[in-house]
Amino acid sequence: MSFAECGAAHSTVPSTDKNTLRRVFEFVRETSDDNLRDVNRKLQRVLEETLTKNMHLQKVTCPL
Repeated sequence: MSFAECGAAHSTVPSTDKNTLRRVFEFVRETSDDNLRDVNRKLQRVLEETLTKNMHLQKVTCPL
């Protein structure tokens, strides 16, 4: 299976991920500008965790 085929096969987003993303957006929207650095730090951490999970899932589901 090619990389493109693997990505197409796993392109759906579970509802838990959608809910998590929605909570992050709501959190950012409600936060004042004074906390912008803290919000950016938290978002960076969420992004890094998500990318790490995706890389792990890709290795598990589509071994090269």
